[in-house]
Amino acid sequence: MHGEILNYKVGGPSNPNDVGEKQAANTVSSIIRELADAEEGWIDSVYAGISGAIGNEAILRRAVSEACPDAKIKVASDIYNLFALLEGDTSRDAAVIICGTGGVCFTRKDGELHRIGGWGYLLDTFGGAYSVGRDGLEAALRYHDGRGEATELYARAEVYLGMKPENAIKKIYAEGKTFIAGFAPEVLHACEAGDAVAAGIVDSAIDGICGYIDRAYEIIGRKFDCAVGGGLIYNSYMKSRLLALPDDKARIIYPEKEQIYGALKLALELSKE
Repeated sequence: MHGEILNYKVGGPSNPNDVGEKQAANTVSSIIRELADAEEGWIDSVYAGISGAIGNEAILRRAVSEACPDAKIKVASDIYNLFALLEGDTSRDAAVIICGTGGVCFTRKDGELHRIGGWGYLLDTFGGAYSVGRDGLEAALRYHDGRGEATELYARAEVYLGMKPENAIKKIYAEGKTFIAGFAPEVLHACEAGDAVAAGIVDSAIDGICGYIDRAYEIIGRKFDCAVGGGLIYNSYMKSRLLALPDDKARIIYPEKEQIYGALKLALELSKE
């Protein structure tokens, strides 16, 4: 993909399942309207690859259309952004894994999409930063009350929370999912430093990602390319662990460009239709 990036805008969270339909729509509409204004209204096509778009396409499409009424528009899940970044035939059998706050895998076999996991942080958290952060804070509290092993996660949690973990329960519950997920890097640092409790938490996250790969292999039936994305999976330690996995089932691919470039590639294809 060649060309010049004319403009670039960054907005807030836009997953309707996290922030609600109204806020997600406002965020998307605001970003696109800013881009349209900057380009004096000239935007030929918009590909909105958004986390949480599945089941919320109508309201997100309406938001895009209101901001850019004359453009060709397509709204879809952000997983297509990753599929688009795979080299070669981007319609071939392959898989993508996204591990941000949560985790999800999508497998494409003979053009049909299969979803594996990603059922929300209350029901399915394997491989995501929320589960790693939550397990890390739980381990710190279990150490404090005598039910768990000694771990440096307690000291790291005290620094992260700005108070002793046992005194931060109200804060943790008030701040919620994203705040808890924010503790995941501390768990990874503790693991790298040799903390056995943190290592067990990270091993569980890796096992969750391996579970995605195993199921994807069952669906595709042969070795496949697997593009990965998301903040947790790009952590240097997680990256080293994933790239060290046996490659008999999947070839793990870290795309050279950000996922937004996959959406841009799809928008260019849309403009030619």
